[in-house]
Amino acid sequence: MISMTWIPEFIRGAVWVYIAVWAGFTVAAWMVPKTLTRRGAALLLVTTAFGALPAYFALSIKQDNDEKRPIVEQRKAQYEAAMARFEERCKTAGEKVYRTVEDVEGVLLTNIRLNRTDADRHDPDWPNAGLPTEHGGEEYIRNFLYWEQHEDKRTQRGFVNYSPSAFPGYRFVDVVADGGGYQRVTLVKPLSNELKREIVTGKPARFAVGFTNFVDPEDRKLWVAGTKVTITDTFTNEVIAEKTWYSVEPGQGSKAGARTPWGFAKTCPFQPGWSGASTRFFVDQILKPKKGE
Repeated sequence: MISMTWIPEFIRGAVWVYIAVWAGFTVAAWMVPKTLTRRGAALLLVTTAFGALPAYFALSIKQDNDEKRPIVEQRKAQYEAAMARFEERCKTAGEKVYRTVEDVEGVLLTNIRLNRTDADRHDPDWPNAGLPTEHGGEEYIRNFLYWEQHEDKRTQRGFVNYSPSAFPGYRFVDVVADGGGYQRVTLVKPLSNELKREIVTGKPARFAVGFTNFVDPEDRKLWVAGTKVTITDTFTNEVIAEKTWYSVEPGQGSKAGARTPWGFAKTCPFQPGWSGASTRFFVDQILKPKKGE
């Protein structure tokens, strides 16, 4: 018996109708002609006519598969190469902590991740693709000022927003001003995401947080990206901690189904909390925000 369980239901129905019509013409080819010779000719005609269509489709499918096979094999090879490269890079990912600091009131951000755009998420050379879902622009600054919400203790970390909790962020963040010098950024008040900026008249915060993006051409051909965050004591010029992440886009830039490639990236090491604030969740374990008031 013919098995067609692999064929979609609507196509399966059409096939059975086709077979039924074919069978009907076959019966007619045998019954209608009066002589054996004519019956044989009629059966040959019916078999040729009805057998030609399945043969045509089978040949078309084979030709289509033959044409697509090199593309499929190329994509498979690129995927395997990308995952191998990602796994190799992940061996060097992770954090190195040389010391931690308690009761830190503020940090200096030596650079700020840019806001991502739709075009960025389709660009294999996007600089910030090492942490493709982290917020940029003013939201990057707010991440360090916000409180962490961590009601679900089954998770290692939670998410951040402007609602006060038992897990505060920093009281201020210093950033490099456009015209030189530094600005001190604070939240205007709790339960508000409005920022206040003032010129820093003295020295900026002692502990600096900066990042370096890895844009290796060979990695980027395989949609592999990396970034490293470094925490420095500016008084001693000492690196006190650093963390490296790598990401890979398994679809290798595919836009099928309205995909935004970097939005589907895999990242190592595992991010314990909301991925929009990965840098904050690393930094606040090294430079522990001051609690109280």
